[in-house]
Amino acid sequence: MSNRPAFQFYPADWRKNAKLRRCSPAARGAWMDILCVLHDSDEYGVCRWPLKDLANAAGVPMKLARELVEKDVLKGADANAPEYVFRPTHAGKSGDAVTLLVASEGPCWYCSRFVKDEYIRSRRGVGARFGDTPKNQPNTKPNTTPNQRVGDDLGDGPSSSSSEEHYSVVEVTERVKVTERASAMTRANSEDIGLQARIALCTELADIGITGATAMNASLISLMVQHGVSAEEVLATAREGLNRGIERFNWVTSTLFGRLADAQRQAHQAARGERIARATPSKTRGAIQKLEEIKREMAENGSTDWPAKTALSAA
Repeated sequence: MSNRPAFQFYPADWRKNAKLRRCSPAARGAWMDILCVLHDSDEYGVCRWPLKDLANAAGVPMKLARELVEKDVLKGADANAPEYVFRPTHAGKSGDAVTLLVASEGPCWYCSRFVKDEYIRSRRGVGARFGDTPKNQPNTKPNTTPNQRVGDDLGDGPSSSSSEEHYSVVEVTERVKVTERASAMTRANSEDIGLQARIALCTELADIGITGATAMNASLISLMVQHGVSAEEVLATAREGLNRGIERFNWVTSTLFGRLADAQRQAHQAARGERIARATPSKTRGAIQKLEEIKREMAENGSTDWPAKTALSAA
C-alpha cells in the first residue's frame, strides 16, 4: 500500500478534461473514489482486480464504473488487458515510446495519469539516491523522451507526482548523470573515511524513508558528529520522526541541533551551579570571621546594641 498521504489535484486539469466532462456528475464523483483506491494500491495507480471488486472497494455502483470505462476515463480490462505505452510530446515532436504496463491475461485497471507521474517521479528519484535503481522501472529506457506538459492528456483527472517544477526526462537524466559524476568525484578525491561513513549514513536514512537525505547533505551530518552526535542517535531520531509521520531530513537535523543546544545549556547551568557552590564556602567563612570580630568588639565595649546584621551585610 502506498505510504503517501495525499496526491496532487489540479482543478484546471479536472475541469478541462474532455473525457471526464462527458461523464455524468455521479460518475465524476465515483471517479474520485476510484482514484483514492488506485492511490492506495501496492502498484501505484494500478489495480489488478476485477472491475466489480474495484467498484466495491471504492464504494461506487457498477453502473458508474462501467460508464467511466466506456468514456475511456478508467483504463484497462477484466481480461487480456493491453499494454500501456507512454509516448510524450514536446514542442510538437514525439519522444521514444516507454512501456509502462505490459499486456496481461488477468484484470488490470489503472489511471494513466497516476502511472505516468509515478514513472516520472521514480526517474527523478534516481538523483537523490546516487545510482540506485528505481523500483518498478519500465522495461524500456528513454533516450530523448520529453516530459508531458501540464494540460496534455488530461483524461485522468488529478496528478499524483510532485510537479511544482516540470522538467523533461532528458533534463532529469542529465541531472542524474551530473549528480552521479559529482558523487563519484567526491568519493574518489576524498581520503576522509569519516566522510564516506557519513555518506553511507545519508543513504541509510534514504533507505528507511527519509526524504532529502542525500550525500550533498553529508556536511550537516559532519557538523553534528563534531558535536558528539553518533550515527545511532541520527537513525533513532529519524525513526522517531517516521513514527510521527515526519519524513523530512531537515526535521531530523533541526531536532538533533535543538537537543545539542539544550544539552549545552544544561551543561552551562550545571557548571555555573558548581562555581557558585565552590564560591559559597569562602564567603561563608568570611562572614563568620566578621561575626567573631563584631562579638569581640561588643565584649570589649560592653555594648549590646551593635548593628551586627548591617555589618554582616557590608561584609
